[in-house]
Amino acid sequence: MKKITLSMAIFCLSTSLLAQQGTNEIFSATATDFGISPALTDIQFEEVPAKENERMYIVPNKLRRNKSDNPNALPHGMDPALQKHYNTHSMRAPLIQWDGMNVNDGQATPPDPSGAVGPNHYFEMVNVKFEIFDRSGNTIMGPNSLGSIWTSLIGSNVNDGDPIVMYDEYVDRWFVSQFRTSNNALLVGVSQTSDPTGSYYLYQFPLGSSFPDYPKYSIWSDGYYITSNKSGDQCYALERDKMIAGDPGAQIVGFTIPQIATPGFFSALPTHAYKTLPPVGTPCYLFYFQDDGWSGVSSDHVKVWEVDVDWTNTANSTISNPVQIPVSPFDSDFTANWDDIEQPGTNAKLDGIPGAFMYPASYMKFSGYSSVVLNHTVDVNGSNHAGIRWYEFRETGGVWSLYQEGTYSPDNQNRWNGSICMDEQGNIGLAYSVAGSSVYASLRYTGRLSSDPLGQLTVAETNVFTGTSAQTNTNRFGDYAHMSLDPTDHKTFWYVGEYISSGWKTGIFSFKLASDFNNDVGVSALVNPTDGILTATENIEVTVTNYGIQDQSNFPVTYVIDGGTPVTETYTGTLTAGTSNNFVFSATADMSTQGPYSIMAYTGLVGDEYNDNDTNVVTVTHLFADDLGVNAITAPASSGSLGIETITVMIENFGTSPQSNFDVAYVVDGGTPVVETVTATVAAGGTYSYDFTATYDFSNVGTYDVVAYTSFNSDQQHTNDTVQTQIEKTFCQPTGNCQWGDGFRLFQLGTINNSTNCSSNGYGDYTNLSTDLERGQSHNLTVQSAWSQQQGSVWIDFNDNFVFEASEQLVTNHNFGTVSSTTTLTIPAGATLGQHMLRARTNFQAGADDPCVNYQFGETEDYTVNIIDASGVGLDENEDQFNLSVTPLDQNNFQLLIEGFNSDVEIQVLNSLGQIVYNSGKINVGSEYKHLINLSNQAQGFYMIKVYNEDIRRIQKIVKE
Repeated sequence: MKKITLSMAIFCLSTSLLAQQGTNEIFSATATDFGISPALTDIQFEEVPAKENERMYIVPNKLRRNKSDNPNALPHGMDPALQKHYNTHSMRAPLIQWDGMNVNDGQATPPDPSGAVGPNHYFEMVNVKFEIFDRSGNTIMGPNSLGSIWTSLIGSNVNDGDPIVMYDEYVDRWFVSQFRTSNNALLVGVSQTSDPTGSYYLYQFPLGSSFPDYPKYSIWSDGYYITSNKSGDQCYALERDKMIAGDPGAQIVGFTIPQIATPGFFSALPTHAYKTLPPVGTPCYLFYFQDDGWSGVSSDHVKVWEVDVDWTNTANSTISNPVQIPVSPFDSDFTANWDDIEQPGTNAKLDGIPGAFMYPASYMKFSGYSSVVLNHTVDVNGSNHAGIRWYEFRETGGVWSLYQEGTYSPDNQNRWNGSICMDEQGNIGLAYSVAGSSVYASLRYTGRLSSDPLGQLTVAETNVFTGTSAQTNTNRFGDYAHMSLDPTDHKTFWYVGEYISSGWKTGIFSFKLASDFNNDVGVSALVNPTDGILTATENIEVTVTNYGIQDQSNFPVTYVIDGGTPVTETYTGTLTAGTSNNFVFSATADMSTQGPYSIMAYTGLVGDEYNDNDTNVVTVTHLFADDLGVNAITAPASSGSLGIETITVMIENFGTSPQSNFDVAYVVDGGTPVVETVTATVAAGGTYSYDFTATYDFSNVGTYDVVAYTSFNSDQQHTNDTVQTQIEKTFCQPTGNCQWGDGFRLFQLGTINNSTNCSSNGYGDYTNLSTDLERGQSHNLTVQSAWSQQQGSVWIDFNDNFVFEASEQLVTNHNFGTVSSTTTLTIPAGATLGQHMLRARTNFQAGADDPCVNYQFGETEDYTVNIIDASGVGLDENEDQFNLSVTPLDQNNFQLLIEGFNSDVEIQVLNSLGQIVYNSGKINVGSEYKHLINLSNQAQGFYMIKVYNEDIRRIQKIVKE
């Protein structure tokens, strides 16, 4: 084993000096460690140690999701780029498919699957293993631990994850990577030969104090480019030529991406080249979307940056200011706690990963222009229904512009975690995960031909791997998938992604849209008619495409409407191979009756070698004049703080006439409809947000089925009148993940000095701990975490209603981390004397302003405080003699023991909304008194018992299971 250790001082010095040059904070360095691994076939692979096996996550994606801060962000209602017509081309069956690694192999969640195809191999990596197959799915090596690849360089058992594998077709090499958490480093390797089971040149590049989370790699003419989800430097380039040669002096250059707005967690992407490598000197491009729901973003758009690296003098390297490309409005705002994607039979949800352009940014160079295709998850209707927004951007003469875009969501199930790629003919393949109320997380794909109508994914959706169970132990899913292009033909798409069947599994498959046949023509699009007011003499116009290698002429073309009599005519003249042309039938069609029409058009070339692409089927609607419906219930959202709420719906006018003075209604849990009249005018094709004046009480914990619909006598189409959703009122006992160090490890206030580890589910009930706090005074609060960048807030429930109002928040988003930090907590001069509950919360890199909502990373702790006056006592100088204890007798009955009161008191029980569900009235309790409370008529959850009079106040929290 050859190993070279370079001075970390050189790295730090070069970083410091170059960071001062320019506004982009460029740094450069060489690897701190370089080595050459033994052939992977010669390595004694180690199992991941037991402590790794128990990890629920590899490393949290530590820049988390923030909520949108713009209530007026577009779109209002449905996604304007939503595709309306689907399945115009028949299904393309997968060429091959097999199960990759699963949770028992990977031993971590989420899997982060990455895969690359070469001439003879398919290489898969997950958290925290890798496996090498032949192209038929037979295992050649593995599964083996990721860290085994780098053991000879940095020692054993570095299995930290977020792997990416790439096949560099331009030099016939393999590129492997993962991050290292202990020193914030990137670990990369380049194979010495075309054999992925052979030896690798190994490099370690530490990146200073900021962790390079979610790294995404690409292959470019002058480097391997990287972006990461981190603060500071977010883009890097590795010196590809030297790494291919095994040069230990290979450099890394880093940049801060200028003028980028993010939602917390984010992922810009570097362009990844296929087939034709861009000429040396062509900048690598970075792409990222910007949502007008984010702070500082006025309209939805995509930004493009150019990265130019000078490897001779890295100080000359630059990253440009971004070019801003407008796109159709989209909504990337889901839930703050990452509970986005519904699953059958459970309230547990999955992460929709909406803050990221999904890997990779596939780049293809054509004659006269270059294309990049991208995709990300969007909320299609404002009600957290996930679909996939995809784009093709084209560069001509150095200028990028939007060529086409669309949003794919063909039904009421969710589609997300996509990966998209373009082949050498300009066809686009998109594969993704699917889940919803009736579908467990599964894997499917679709696509489009280059000749298809812009913005349409026309290939019928194909299901490849079917999920069979829900995931309930964590919402983490993905965090990405990986599609690559076959280097042997540049036409076949290879994909690996996650689905769920008794734990996560990965599915590997390939499919092809391009044709390899001599004789192959088909109808690729319906040009006319389109949705609108149609006539009795509509021209039928289609696009005919020659997919084959040979020119074709004088072949039949046919259309059929609603299964009626076929109309066949002849395409005359020559249709050159690889081209398309429009064909107008001389026979018109009667479409004067309002409603939908199914138009099937197809070719009948004699000797056609591939008939699956002959036919195109489109539904065209003669729009009704009067057609109105509710397309979404936009408020309220599920939470633990629901009470009496306003119900808001989005109304859409599907017809051709404006509408006003119509009825809209909602029904909750099958009850009595609430009907109101909308007097506003909704324009044809427009939408209108309506707030019902009649509110609804969502106070009780549970799930509410809410149906909303429009009703007016002249409505001609009732299939789109109604929508339904579920709204859940949860307990106000918020959860969070604190097992990685987030949350409180020290909480000191008065005599409370609580050093704790992570609480179960991120909630710690320490109401048995109490301290006296004088009202009108400030008190030191000292906190400490085991993870950096925490924000902490504190409430005291002075009115004992079990609701932490905004007026009761005494500490707001105090910043602290792994070193103890002290702030002050001031008790209002008029605070009610006696015992009250104190709630303390943390959130990672974001505000902890909500006392009830779940946070992905953070913790909640409840304590008791006793408010006293300046004399140093509370309501009674003998207050210490008073005692309240509660013993649960069964699920519904609780025994109170009251000691030392010797006076009249009242006993109240409040639910989690502060509503009084039991009041004893005044009773004399004497020196010892037992009192039975029955909660059989109350829902499961948390309750506050309050015993009080003018001189005494005691509280106790109980749980009804």
